[in-house]
Amino acid sequence: MTKEKLSKWLKKGIVAALALMSLLTLCFSLIKVDLPYYPSENGFDMLSFESDYISGDYKWGATMMGVCSVLELVFACIAICLSIFNFVKTKESKAINTGIVGGAIAVAVLYLVEGIVFKAVLGSTVSGLKEYLSTVAFVPMIIIGVFVVAYFLVAPIVGASSLGNENVENGEAIVVKKEKVSSVVRSNQQTVEAQSIENLKKYKDLLDMGVITQEEFEAKKKELLNIK
Repeated sequence: MTKEKLSKWLKKGIVAALALMSLLTLCFSLIKVDLPYYPSENGFDMLSFESDYISGDYKWGATMMGVCSVLELVFACIAICLSIFNFVKTKESKAINTGIVGGAIAVAVLYLVEGIVFKAVLGSTVSGLKEYLSTVAFVPMIIIGVFVVAYFLVAPIVGASSLGNENVENGEAIVVKKEKVSSVVRSNQQTVEAQSIENLKKYKDLLDMGVITQEEFEAKKKELLNIK
């Protein structure tokens, strides 16, 4: 496998990993309570639009986090489908790559904000619980950040290889075009020369028959053969 192909497959693999990570982001705990019998809650738990820890006047917070989780899940599913399509295609789609990379970053940021808000709201509403609260919503941001950096390190290598191949292909196309033009020119020259020889034979026959003089024949000969 050439360096160019390896770089392209690596780039596609990174994009696919980002799409998958967008889905796995929902597995990380938005809130953890370091006490017995207090379950943690993640993005998948929020798909019910409810929380064991948020109720009453703050129930809208659970609803908002549920909406965010739905959006993250929808994007992740679409991104995974597009990344599979990108793998099947011979030529990768820059638009798909950019969309998945940008979307994965957005998912990580949004999930981090959810975790921070969830912890802040729960810490302010439940007295004595604040010191036991924690969140790992920042972990997806770190993982996705690593993949994004890797993507932008690999992307210039693939771009340079593609540009080089394009220049080679353009150069080969120009050479082929020049060869075709030269072939047409040679063919036309050969056709003209053949016609001149044929006409010269006709004038020679006329000379032998006495229809034209030697001087007239010589003049036509110089004309046909382009003799000055």
